[in-house]
Amino acid sequence: MKSKSLSFMMSAALLATSCANEEVVEFNPDPSGNAITFNPQVGRTRATETTISNLGNFSVLAKCVHPQGTLYNSWLIADQTDPNNPIGEIAEKSSMSADNTSGIWTLDRNVYWPEGVADVMFWAYTDSSEDGKLSNGKISFESNGPKISGFEPKTIDLNASSDNTVLADGQSQKELLVAFAHHDDNNTGINLTFDHALSQIDITAESKNKPTSDNRIVKIKGAWIMNVSTKGNLSAGYKWENGKGSSTPSWGDLSGNGKYGTFHATQTEISNSSKSVLGNGGNLMIIPQTKSKWDEKESGSGTYILLLCRVELKHSGENHEGEDIADVNVPGDGNHYHQQFPVTDKFNSEEYGFSCVAVPVDWEMGKKYVYALDICGAASGAGVYPPQLSDDVINSLIPSSMERKYIITTRPDGKNVGDPVLDEPIKFNVKVSNWETGNTWINGTESKATESTTTD
Repeated sequence: MKSKSLSFMMSAALLATSCANEEVVEFNPDPSGNAITFNPQVGRTRATETTISNLGNFSVLAKCVHPQGTLYNSWLIADQTDPNNPIGEIAEKSSMSADNTSGIWTLDRNVYWPEGVADVMFWAYTDSSEDGKLSNGKISFESNGPKISGFEPKTIDLNASSDNTVLADGQSQKELLVAFAHHDDNNTGINLTFDHALSQIDITAESKNKPTSDNRIVKIKGAWIMNVSTKGNLSAGYKWENGKGSSTPSWGDLSGNGKYGTFHATQTEISNSSKSVLGNGGNLMIIPQTKSKWDEKESGSGTYILLLCRVELKHSGENHEGEDIADVNVPGDGNHYHQQFPVTDKFNSEEYGFSCVAVPVDWEMGKKYVYALDICGAASGAGVYPPQLSDDVINSLIPSSMERKYIITTRPDGKNVGDPVLDEPIKFNVKVSNWETGNTWINGTESKATESTTTD
């Protein structure tokens, strides 16, 4: 770790000519060596996936507050390699407690509390990059403080060479964490509490309360949430009132209209036990936003969950008498199977079609949302026909190596967009929960959080 004192002469960096918030600040060289350090924690009131033990490097910005209650234009802490675009300085882990519940992070230089300044406002951020720098989006500034501009959750490269059987966008996504602190006691140990700036999304499926006499079989090869904003700006929301500093991060300037989800090379069969259809490491980290649900029209807008699936019906014995060509016998199995969806003129176990369920979106920062789908349960069907998907959209969902001829996009005669693919649409509940303390989230790998409040 380098050690370079910030001397009185460096106060010239804060020299200005007129406004109160541009006056000279004299820095205390503090010969005893009590440089500013950071004591971070992750999540004060909310449960979390990232813990203090796996928190890596992070970036820090800091400004002093003038006695008149305005922020100085110049920075106490900032990397000003590019004067027109200052970014945070990197804080690195210096020490950890024996039980990994607390630690100290230090800058690459010694920064001391400035003389004549009672209040300093700190803002820290990390998107889980190894070097602590922002790898997604960039830092910019506005009247109420710094902001992260152009943040965009990533999607997986479907066509990269890989042995993975689960191609999940969540595997490419990382957490975005931000922290704010106002210190007014000349304390050189700055306490930072990092909070989650994104929403975590999971999609589960089951055939709920299905009776033993119901022989429908549901297989899923893909699940995505469609028509969501993919890019946005996170503002720090600095505020100084009544001698107290605060920060209220908020997302704005949302743009893009995309999808996030998972493609399975091997199908997942749905049972009467709930399971994630996004797969291992597939939970999504998406920009918080509010969207209306799809209006079930071809040209309509709004969000929906898209499934690439098939539905079979198992009957014991040989084929029914008469013409019934969309079925097959399995030698030695003692059963025959009907292909209910997708609708074609012959049974083909490799065929899959698109079905969907319209869902509204109202995501907040730091919350996990589980869309629990009931597919072919006691009181549910297999969804409705989605809008016609363009070739470009299909190419973004399915690897080019897959046999596209087995993806059925046509609807049978008499069926329109928004009509049930079987007899009833899918039913769903939305479960909202905080993230459970003690779990870890590392490059898209998450352990299960406890689900609490349930909303229809």
